[in-house]
Amino acid sequence: PGRCTLCVWSPGLDERGNSVAGVAALDRFTTLTGLSVF
Repeated sequence: PGRCTLCVWSPGLDERGNSVAGVAALDRFTTLTGLSVF
């Protein structure tokens, strides 16, 4: 909270309705920055 806002969108949804590429991008972002999406 108070740091940034991040949104991802990409076609190609998984069985839960999440963007496959978006989830991968967020995973890489959190790994590289050490930030949490929660």
